[in-house]
Amino acid sequence: MNTLIFILVTLAVALGLGLVAMQDPGYVLISRSPYEIEISLALFLLLTVLLFAGLYLLVRMLLRTFSAKRDLHRWRVRRQRDRAGRDMLKGYTRLIEGDFAEAERELTLHVENSDTPLLNHLGAAYAAQQQGDYVRRDRYLDQAAASGRGYRDAIALTRARLEYQAGQLGDARATIDSMPSSLKKRRVVERMEAEVLRSQNDFDTLQKRLPLYRRHNSFEKSELADLERQTFAGLISHDSPPARDSKQLGRVWSSLPKSQRADSSMVLAYAGKLAEVGNAKQAADQILVTLHHHWDSELVPRYAALSIDRSERIRQLKVWLEQHPDDARLLYCLAHLENEVGEREVAQKHYAEAIRHGAPQEAYLELGALLERAGESAEAMRCYRRGLEVRAGRTGNVKRAVQSSTANSKES
Repeated sequence: MNTLIFILVTLAVALGLGLVAMQDPGYVLISRSPYEIEISLALFLLLTVLLFAGLYLLVRMLLRTFSAKRDLHRWRVRRQRDRAGRDMLKGYTRLIEGDFAEAERELTLHVENSDTPLLNHLGAAYAAQQQGDYVRRDRYLDQAAASGRGYRDAIALTRARLEYQAGQLGDARATIDSMPSSLKKRRVVERMEAEVLRSQNDFDTLQKRLPLYRRHNSFEKSELADLERQTFAGLISHDSPPARDSKQLGRVWSSLPKSQRADSSMVLAYAGKLAEVGNAKQAADQILVTLHHHWDSELVPRYAALSIDRSERIRQLKVWLEQHPDDARLLYCLAHLENEVGEREVAQKHYAEAIRHGAPQEAYLELGALLERAGESAEAMRCYRRGLEVRAGRTGNVKRAVQSSTANSKES
């Protein structure tokens, strides 16, 4: 383009000189003894312009000749980078489509020529993990770290996330622990750390980290409340060091916030662990205290299953039944205990009432077994069948089954 412009300018100048020469051609005398050269001014200027143009083109041609090797190299590099960019685009397209083997091949085919090798290596690491090859995944992550020194935080975060997704909880935790403190304070890292600790059942460490999560606003209020509930339930329920005997359980329970100790799910976990370590009496007392303050029928089956005196349990269930006569769980648990001690008629009545108020499948099956032992085989088979209908979720038949079972039980 520059050469074309230069030629056009030269022609324009020559044309201008020609027009001037037509009015006053002038002359130029070049004298060098014994020679003299006399030519018109216009011709001299034209020859001068053509001489400079020729020199310019000659010099430019020589420069292009000497720089041809360098220009060819630049063209090859540009071509290779364009090809590497197209390969990366194809690789991520295959990654989205789920063709992980082809995605890995495309992403690593010309990675050495890529302008963004970090993206190539991270994509290849994900593709390798989806194929179950964690050795190749780690190699790509190491290469990403080497090629993207300015993005070490993102690489470390990706490594931890991939390890967690692969179920390598120990490796994911080690990666998080090795992160700089500035990175560990980030919301996304703390959320991942909480997931890893919860998956490892390390509720002791998780409890210590909860104040930091609250201070850094890493979780929404509802999420944090749920995480606290799971943490404290885990401290009580799992065989972590603080939960080896009832005394240590008591200390853990006392350390919980009052709101957590009033939560029925927490009480349920605490009572279950107390019963597991052989302190059923303390478990019963805790359930009684909780139900005295607020009724929650989910605690009733736990109380009914405790290894304390059966008559005491039946007496307490009857006291509760006077206050909550329509509670299906309570009616079922009372019927179950009465059935165990041989009070067949009372148990049958309570089973029927429990079914009428929406008791679980077990009530149908136990009532059926009770009727079968009493010689009422036809009624027993109906209860079994209706229990199976409840289990199968045939809600259209459940209401009729409840009414029929109640009527048949009263008749018997």
